[in-house]
Amino acid sequence: MKFIWFSDLHAHLHSNYGNPAERLESCLKIIDLVYDTAIKHGASAILFSGDMFHKHEGAPTIPQELLHQRVASHDVGIPFLYINGNHD
Repeated sequence: MKFIWFSDLHAHLHSNYGNPAERLESCLKIIDLVYDTAIKHGASAILFSGDMFHKHEGAPTIPQELLHQRVASHDVGIPFLYINGNHD
């Protein structure tokens, strides 16, 4: 079995990292890259070990929904396993 593992994406509309929309788009591109890598290497599952979002309290609904839709859009039969982190 092969796994692709990543963590600490900290998706959020960060105003202190330049353009908040660009930051969010970068996070969405990371999800695509993870799936591309999983497919390329024949991974059995993608493991995410926490901190998908930057803040639990008041986490923006739009980034959450966009990330969840992006994960769901990769209907390639590779499970995406998610564990909450201390920020989630």
